[in-house]
Amino acid sequence: MASPREKEDNVVIGRRLREARLAAGLSQAKVGKVLSASGQTIYDYEKGRSTIAPSDLFKLAQFFGKPIEWFFGIEPKETQVTIQVGSQEPEDLDKFLESLPADHLVKALAKQLGIPERAAWSVYLGLQAAKAAADAPSGSGGK
Repeated sequence: MASPREKEDNVVIGRRLREARLAAGLSQAKVGKVLSASGQTIYDYEKGRSTIAPSDLFKLAQFFGKPIEWFFGIEPKETQVTIQVGSQEPEDLDKFLESLPADHLVKALAKQLGIPERAAWSVYLGLQAAKAAADAPSGSGGK
């Protein structure tokens, strides 16, 4: 059962989803196609009756061109986030980031962006999904 905080988040996310959908002039069924879900599922999200998966929230954020924190009712700040990595190569940075516990990365991300940890988890999981998709071999199911 969802906690009171999760229920509150579901309502806020649902309202924002509806706002973005209406601003784009789309039906619930059309938004559902983005997630391979039904219009009824989108209706349930918009009413706060269901919890949206972080990966689906990430897809919707990309689709509507909104930062994830916007769905949590947080207006994004005009800030630029810079990570100082010195002379490290991207592969070294990947190894470094993979060596850190996820909860530490999420707490740092939440603090740096000024967003709730729950929103930072959504960002983190979305980034992980995007990285996995980018690292996946391309082709027609080839081994």
